[in-house]
Amino acid sequence: IISALETTVDPNGDGNLADHHDVVNMSLGGLAVAEDPLVAAVDAVVNAGVVVVVSAGNSGPGGDRDCRKGSGFDGFDSVCSPAVSRNVISVGATYKREYQGKYWLDQDPPVDLVTSFSSRGPVFNVEGLIHRSLLKPDIVAPGAIICSSRYDSIYPVGTSPYYFPCNGDEQHVQIAGTSMSAPVVAGAAALLLEAHPEWVPQQVKYALRNSAEDVAQHPYLQGYGRMNVQAALAQPAVLIAQLEEATVADQTLRMIGTLDGAGLARYDLSYTVSASYVDAGSAEFTSFFSQPISAPANHAVLFDGAFDWLRLGNAELLFKLRVVGGNGSQSTEVMPVRVTNYELLEPQNNDVRRLGDRIDLKGRVAAGYDYRFDYGVGEHPTDWRTDGITLTREGLKLATWDTAKLGASGMYTVRLGASY
Repeated sequence: IISALETTVDPNGDGNLADHHDVVNMSLGGLAVAEDPLVAAVDAVVNAGVVVVVSAGNSGPGGDRDCRKGSGFDGFDSVCSPAVSRNVISVGATYKREYQGKYWLDQDPPVDLVTSFSSRGPVFNVEGLIHRSLLKPDIVAPGAIICSSRYDSIYPVGTSPYYFPCNGDEQHVQIAGTSMSAPVVAGAAALLLEAHPEWVPQQVKYALRNSAEDVAQHPYLQGYGRMNVQAALAQPAVLIAQLEEATVADQTLRMIGTLDGAGLARYDLSYTVSASYVDAGSAEFTSFFSQPISAPANHAVLFDGAFDWLRLGNAELLFKLRVVGGNGSQSTEVMPVRVTNYELLEPQNNDVRRLGDRIDLKGRVAAGYDYRFDYGVGEHPTDWRTDGITLTREGLKLATWDTAKLGASGMYTVRLGASY
């Protein structure tokens, strides 16, 4: 795969990259790893001037587990590599029309619903108590029940409830996946480059993102929305809003990003709690900063001021950067930030300890918080006790639990609570 990517940058191998390909579609992916070589490869290709479009993956709650992180029971944080790259256009899957019946986990899915198999974002990078990340996928496009070219005699009638020959012949088959969505977007990217051959990959990406239709689903599912190529072609200018860093020190927030494009007028910053999207397609964002701008800013400090993290407890926030142009055009970028003001580190799930042991309860609790431990019998206790627990707060050691007080062996659940 990497060799093929390198060929797209220099097709004839003469060292002159002027003849690089314009668009690459990658309907593939796998579990992302640290220092992922495939991510490094696609980043190099984009930097050479090639637009790279990648399927987000099929590891949503109704899909496979190939790219799920952790327990992966809910399908979030399941975007595959190399779709996790900031530089590529990562694509999730929607239904192209309304259907009757059950498809994967979707009952009577309407048009533009993100499929239950489509991989969910975000892509998290952990840094102590603050977990900042990328919003992925970037956009979504039709990828369910697509009539496509057929390999050999794959999926004869009766072998799958969803997949079977289509188009009235044996050369096409109805299939699904983000591998179907990605080439739709790759085709749109080609149309944009045909209209604007001078555009670089980042402009193509933001033209598609800025013009995408909000289909009223959580950003972790829809990204910036469902692709609208006609709106992308009709944009008067392409603005770029990019959040790159969010750094916390005490009760302050420092945000760094890039603003680019012609006719910049102002930018603003706002936030909401991610959970507010669960039961609705949109959420109210609270604005906390706005400023005029007339010239591009590259990796610049966009905000450096007070922000009360402690009052949030444990929460997942969505920070939104929006830049607006004088002609009404705009661009947004959302950065998910997971705030953990308290967490239990040890013991871990299903740890086995001897009855009578004195167990150190370890974790992290932010300054200014009062905390408590209690425990109960079984996986889902209804009665919680504190006898035998002594609070200590010595580095990561927050308490000691004397299990001799239990009286009987068995499964117990320990929980950490905190208040500010």
